[in-house]
Amino acid sequence: MPDAENTLLLVDDRPDNLFVLRMVLAEYLPDCRLITANSAEEGLTLAGRQRFDGALIDMQMSRMDGIEMCRRLKQEAGTAIIPVILMTAHHAPADLRARGLEAGADDFIERPIDNVELVARIRTMLRIKHAEDRLRAGNSELERQVAKQTAMFREYWKAVENSRDPFAIIDRGHRYSLVNDAWLKLYAIERTEVLGRPVAEVHGDEYFDAQIRLSLDSCLTGESVQYEQSFSRNGERPQQLQARLMPIAGEGGGIDGVVITLRDVTREREIERMKDEFISIAAHELNTPLAVIQGYAELLRDEPWTAPYKRTQRQEFLSLILEKCARLQKIVDDLLDLSRVDSGWMLVLHKSRWRVRDELDRQVWQFQRETLKHRFEVACDLSCGEVSADRGKIGQVIENLLGNAVKYSPRGGLIRVQAEVEGNVLRVTVADQGIGMTPEQAGRAFEKFYRADTLDTAIGGLGLGLAISRSIIEAHGGWIWLESEVGKGTRAHFTLPLMPAGTEVAIPNEMSDLKIAGEEKP
Repeated sequence: MPDAENTLLLVDDRPDNLFVLRMVLAEYLPDCRLITANSAEEGLTLAGRQRFDGALIDMQMSRMDGIEMCRRLKQEAGTAIIPVILMTAHHAPADLRARGLEAGADDFIERPIDNVELVARIRTMLRIKHAEDRLRAGNSELERQVAKQTAMFREYWKAVENSRDPFAIIDRGHRYSLVNDAWLKLYAIERTEVLGRPVAEVHGDEYFDAQIRLSLDSCLTGESVQYEQSFSRNGERPQQLQARLMPIAGEGGGIDGVVITLRDVTREREIERMKDEFISIAAHELNTPLAVIQGYAELLRDEPWTAPYKRTQRQEFLSLILEKCARLQKIVDDLLDLSRVDSGWMLVLHKSRWRVRDELDRQVWQFQRETLKHRFEVACDLSCGEVSADRGKIGQVIENLLGNAVKYSPRGGLIRVQAEVEGNVLRVTVADQGIGMTPEQAGRAFEKFYRADTLDTAIGGLGLGLAISRSIIEAHGGWIWLESEVGKGTRAHFTLPLMPAGTEVAIPNEMSDLKIAGEEKP
């Protein structure tokens, strides 16, 4: 390293010695900056104020000698890295040198000083000093990078550990190197049972050969692999897991291991299945009334002139056509309502004040006309009176609930409709004595595209009524939920807040979670 970058501290309590040193070093090391001190105390003060690349200190000074000054320099963090050459008397005793080394001296030179030797020792001292400086700088940068990478790893591992998706790293020997809590929870195993052990040993050779080996081997050649598998444990409901395997690149371009992440796609696949099923059902539901309309329209079109239909027959044909048109209109309206909710459109509720009993009686009267197997009973508290709500939309909800009560009690029986005030809300209940539902079916009844019975013999319908009803009730600030028991019937409840008229409320983007009996209720 060039001498111009070096600053030397010269310490001696004899001015003539300092003068000679300055003259010699100025001649042999002209680019070095030289700073002198006439005592050890002055030298310590200067060393504490600025950076020095080396120090030449006379060992035998009055008051504080060079050994003590060296010891103090080496005790302070800011000056400990200054290399020290102690200048000793001719043939200084060994114990004196030993004391100097114990104090931290890096080298010695005896008087009378040989100029060439002095310069050589100083240059050697500076070369070692700068090498140590580079090493310290490298260590400091390395420590900074290690700290940075450690912090990044901690953040990365925190994200991995807190992830709901199972995560594991497998080495080239098919052994577990790392797993997160979600992985341990999925397979119901402890971390100590996994780390460092072969995958086949942890899960069994049969599972390893059937599910993992081929994908691992492919990934260890550098390929990314993705597949799905069905997974179940202890008789639990099977999960559909999507596995993604990514190779871990090592030094030299090799593959050190494999990262595996598992994602539960059971819900996604179920939604896809329900959508496909919905399309099939919707096509059937649309085709049935269309076939009736087409059939009777063709009868009227092809009416024989020689034997025309009677007026009553024509009226019957037209009534059936209009009835099926109304059915088609209902299907289209349901689809449009669901589309509005899914796309986040704002549906304004046109509120007015109306009597609850009037709407319940009107809906029950319509259903009573269409069925002889069912008996209807309406019970309404005297305190119910009027509500402020969109009568058309609430009527649609009541119609959906009554329609389900009739459809799912095919043997008939009592259907009871009740309205009562509970605190600051109105609660309406539609109870039937039908086939009922399992807890799982009741828990999913409000989902879009969900139908509890998907067999060909199942009760018809698109299965959208409850999803639409929930969006309407929640737009009014109310709740809707079911209580059901297989073989004993279903009770559908909804609430409406008792609020002033004139308020317009918009349907939210996302429909909130279904409130089932036994969970949080209004």
